[in-house]
Amino acid sequence: MQRVPINPEAIELLGQIAGSQLDREGVTGTDIFSACLVWVLLGTLFVDGKLEERETQQLQTVLDRIIDPKSDRSSFIQAVLQGIRQKKIDRKPEDLRILSASLSVAEKLLLVGFSCQMSSVDGQIHLKERQYVGAIASYLQVNDKYVAVFEANFGVSEAADDRALKEVYDLLDPTRFPSPDSVLVEAARYLREHLLAN
Repeated sequence: MQRVPINPEAIELLGQIAGSQLDREGVTGTDIFSACLVWVLLGTLFVDGKLEERETQQLQTVLDRIIDPKSDRSSFIQAVLQGIRQKKIDRKPEDLRILSASLSVAEKLLLVGFSCQMSSVDGQIHLKERQYVGAIASYLQVNDKYVAVFEANFGVSEAADDRALKEVYDLLDPTRFPSPDSVLVEAARYLREHLLAN
């Protein structure tokens, strides 16, 4: 998995979101991915102007599955969650570009997949949610054919191209992510399980 070095501007932005001064050497790619995931999930939740109990539960389910609630990272993610809510950062696409610049194609694909899944949680995908998923994919430069795979699997559109589906499965193969990075491995496993279930 190819990841670009983390931009100091992204570390500064992450510190502003979390409400703390971050040690540049201490911020990992996983911290950046986790913050982007929270950013995208919250944006998806709030884009249609309605917040339903199922959506809140899904947010917590995803975060608990991917990030061990007892870990140090969990408290950091809670600070990020609060910061994004308070500052309404999820409405600033340029911030997502800055924050996600160091992520790999597979990590960006995970973000789009989780956004698409979150938009379908209440059983109905509103136009604003679908547009939001498309905008996220565009900001992250995720290929439209991959977005179509998620939309088809989460009930937004007709069946996706088989070749694109195979490419998504290959890109989200947990063995492609660094093995000590349990957050990314769990994120890939979780999303693949849900793709396979649909």
